[in-house]
Amino acid sequence: MFKILLVGAGPMGREYIRVIKELQKLYKIELICACRSEKSKKEIMLSYDIEAYTSEIPTLINTLGKFDLCIIATNIESLFAVTKTVINNKAAKKILVEKPVSFKRAELKLLKDAPNIFVAYNRRFYSSIRSLKTMTHDFSDVSSIHFDFTELVHRLKDQEISEVIRRNWLIANSSHVIDLVSYISGPVDLEKSYFGVKGELDWNGGPINFFGMGLTSRDIPFTYNSDWDSAGRWGIQVKSSSYNYLLQPMEELKYNRRGSFDTQVKKNCPEDESFKPGLYHQVAAFLDQNYTNLCSIQQHYQNFKVFSCIINGTQ
Repeated sequence: MFKILLVGAGPMGREYIRVIKELQKLYKIELICACRSEKSKKEIMLSYDIEAYTSEIPTLINTLGKFDLCIIATNIESLFAVTKTVINNKAAKKILVEKPVSFKRAELKLLKDAPNIFVAYNRRFYSSIRSLKTMTHDFSDVSSIHFDFTELVHRLKDQEISEVIRRNWLIANSSHVIDLVSYISGPVDLEKSYFGVKGELDWNGGPINFFGMGLTSRDIPFTYNSDWDSAGRWGIQVKSSSYNYLLQPMEELKYNRRGSFDTQVKKNCPEDESFKPGLYHQVAAFLDQNYTNLCSIQQHYQNFKVFSCIINGTQ
């Protein structure tokens, strides 16, 4: 029996519930949901037929015992505090917390030495990324990489987003792309890289243009450019000895062989069609005790240096 505590009953929490309910067909899982209000507790119990509580985490542990896994899917502002509470109460053997955990590197520093904490960058588990990993022999055949994390700011202006999230939007959202680049080609080598910024965006006071180049820890050349005041979307282009791969949209892997312009497309797996892409295989990795493809809190802490350089430019 695998005991899972899910903290958070919002939209992301409910995506996890749908996935775990499906995985219960293959694994013995006891799922408990910790909710903030009686209203959400009743909705969860009625909609998904699972146990839900509004008790504080220490009370839950005293009542139900410790868990094998705690998934933390609260709103962004609460992620760090809840993670600290789970650690302090030794509530679970392992923790999967939604990104970005915190906007403050100093807070992440308090977590970086804690064992068995992973950050939920679900795009690592897209079928497109898993196919790319297979086709490049565990990414060993990657020779260069280019990425773009342009955000659709014109759409974001119409959404209710708090000022702190708006000002940290690259960490809150665009970091999905930067984490994937690190996963595919190795972490950026800050001493062998240049980071540039230009302009100021009215929406959040950050740069309009981001551009840079350099080498990763595996000596793989990388380049990037993003223009948050123009058209575009997230994308990653990967070169290997024989193929050119394009992830744009990132849910879809397009590729062509050297010497040919004919483009082929890898089909998505059924789980990415039925659930939030990547989520099914991310949770399944925990159940299979295979943590190789997950982002550890230590990796995330190191990536924060890269986020800072991309946001502020080379100083």
